[in-house]
Amino acid sequence: MTTSSNGARIAAADACGDVHDGCLGGDFIRHHRITCTSWDLGTVHNGPHLRQQWTLRMERHDTTGTAHTMTWLHDWNTGTGALDWDWAVFLLARDAHDGRLSWPDYRTENHLSGATLTELIAEREYWIRCVHTWHHIRDFLGADASLTAAFFNITPPEY
Repeated sequence: MTTSSNGARIAAADACGDVHDGCLGGDFIRHHRITCTSWDLGTVHNGPHLRQQWTLRMERHDTTGTAHTMTWLHDWNTGTGALDWDWAVFLLARDAHDGRLSWPDYRTENHLSGATLTELIAEREYWIRCVHTWHHIRDFLGADASLTAAFFNITPPEY
């Protein structure tokens, strides 16, 4: 089940198929029977942009019945629209992927060989936050290799 702060529920669906096909974040949540809760924190200014900020929480139980949870802040929705779980979970997967990389591998994958010192400092700060995200995701997914593979096959929503 997926739950939002307004009490709306979405039944678990058999989506997400083969992990090699990729899936949207919402499909991943439903397929793996992850319970999600969101709290709308209102809008905040992020520089010149107005962002809607959310606290998001995912909960799941592994095959032994052990509960795993993860809570994070999300502010990538602009304006005051509804929360987009596909986008929120994709961004989490993207950041966790970057955090799995070593710093040299991150620089290579993101083509930072010609970056200025200022750009490298900013990218390193971002990468450090991604390492932290990866550790939280690793704990949330547990030792389930197929769940981890499916998580890193989440595709971005098309707009």
